[in-house]
Amino acid sequence: TGHSAGGHLAMSYAYTRNSSGKVKAVGSLAGPANLFSMSYYNFNIYNLILQPYLGAPLFPASQTATQRYQDCSPYYQATASAPPTIFFHGELDPVVYTDQSNSMYAKLGTLGVARKIIMYPLTFHDWWTNGTKTANTKKTSYTLSAFFFSTIKSIYVHGLDTSNGSLRISGEVKRQHNRTLSFSNVYVVAV
Repeated sequence: TGHSAGGHLAMSYAYTRNSSGKVKAVGSLAGPANLFSMSYYNFNIYNLILQPYLGAPLFPASQTATQRYQDCSPYYQATASAPPTIFFHGELDPVVYTDQSNSMYAKLGTLGVARKIIMYPLTFHDWWTNGTKTANTKKTSYTLSAFFFSTIKSIYVHGLDTSNGSLRISGEVKRQHNRTLSFSNVYVVAV
């Protein structure tokens, strides 16, 4: 799970580094999914940010630049084996436009991947920075947890493992009404 660039990284990791199937679900909070489209529509802003990381400007147009921007975009990385994905986005987000989450949500649908999208009205790029947004924060936290637990099929809690550079949690959790939730190899990729 990650916010903004962290959402992009979480999706990219889940869609390209999950041949073992250890990533069971992924969450994106206003994360860019298509760097090619985002750069195209906001060249003056995003080219300055993305060019140093991708090593090529999107303009002037070249096949190399187009391919690089697409290769680094979850939109072009997702396949039918992508893990279930949940999106959260503020409808008034001026930093990462809602089409980033909406188009990724639609693409996963065509691939048959389980997904969910939550749009917050009258909300910008973040929704947790002031007191009036507390309800959104609680809703995000609850919905994210419920989505993840609904997609994870088996696990037992015995500790944390950070040996491979990500956080892995394994264990068993008792919840209300003596219901036990099990989970294994849950990886936190970007926070």
